[in-house]
Amino acid sequence: MIQIKARALGSVKGASPDRGSTLSEDRQRGGNMSREREITLYGKLADPLGERVRVAGGEQSETVSNVRARVAALEPRLGELLADHRVRACVEGMITADGAIVKPDLSVEFIPVVSGG
Repeated sequence: MIQIKARALGSVKGASPDRGSTLSEDRQRGGNMSREREITLYGKLADPLGERVRVAGGEQSETVSNVRARVAALEPRLGELLADHRVRACVEGMITADGAIVKPDLSVEFIPVVSGG
């Protein structure tokens, strides 16, 4: 497997500066809030909505393919870009296949094709 190192990103269009509480903090307070999964988009994938987006489902395990489909549904142009089979997903800094399981509360990153010499 190839391991990549994620870089910290600045603010994103439409993102709240307050990340809110964690799932464990919500449970400690007796809350039943659904957790969103944070998605980081690189390169041209970030053009439609910015570098970071959030989708529902962060409280449950699911496949990378399911995460990709929910992110693609956010915006038509992003959906077109994510449909390219060469776009790779990373979970915990590791490039993974679309069939890989993403555990609760883990973020996912999508990386477009990079070419050049």
